[in-house]
Amino acid sequence: MQKVSWIYGSLALGLWLITAILFGLAPTRIVWHISADGQINSWGSRWVLWAFPTIFSIIMAGLLWGAQTLRRGPHAVRGPQLSSLEKWWLLGLVAFAIACIGTMLVLVYHR
Repeated sequence: MQKVSWIYGSLALGLWLITAILFGLAPTRIVWHISADGQINSWGSRWVLWAFPTIFSIIMAGLLWGAQTLRRGPHAVRGPQLSSLEKWWLLGLVAFAIACIGTMLVLVYHR
């Protein structure tokens, strides 16, 4: 379980650090929404960037709780190996973290 906790924690910390860097680089007003044809149709404060690591951390905490629950009971996964479900959760978290970073970059640098 420590292996999973360490990986999840590293992902969350990395996303918080990247958000802090982007927040420092972002202008006071950033794009909030871009339509399908590439037109900006909403502007807002750069503080919205903090929503990404917050949502990520909430989802991560839920998945970590799920992983701990999976390791209890008569059919629990034992040992340091990740279960197949935990591997899917981890893959999903990595994909979500990459999507968050990409979205933040677009919001900060789209003109």
